Amino acid sequence: MAEIVGNGSDCLALQRHGRDLQLPALWLRERCHDPESLDQRSWQRLYEPAELPLDLRVMAHEDDGETLHITFSDGHRGTVAWAELEAEFAETGDARTLLLMMDNQRLLHGRTAFQQGGERHLQGCYIDHDGPDSRLRVLEAGST
Repeated sequence: MAEIVGNGSDCLALQRHGRDLQLPALWLRERCHDPESLDQRSWQRLYEPAELPLDLRVMAHEDDGETLHITFSDGHRGTVAWAELEAEFAETGDARTLLLMMDNQRLLHGRTAFQQGGERHLQGCYIDHDGPDSRLRVLEAGST
């Protein structure tokens, strides 16, 4: 069963199968697969994630055992399948550790070789620097 941490919290604390999970509201909203969020044929988002409010909160939730139904502070009501959440949390248990972005322009790294049969998942992505740089400036301006 899921439990909201605080009323209108930016994070939903869940305990599922003996595991404690922390799910930030923005992270949850981006995983909603309801018809208002995703085109049901192409799975393309029907909104721009960068335009979601930074102060998005989880206001309420319902858990039917298979799906988490969530009401957000901007009025959106979305659904996320437990199977998808659990698959994404198979190793970490914390949404805040699932993404690592690096600026390959100035990156020197080393690692051991991949072992046959080993379990690593690496997915590349490319972003324009203007979006994250602008978001950072807005966040820094708001915290002073």
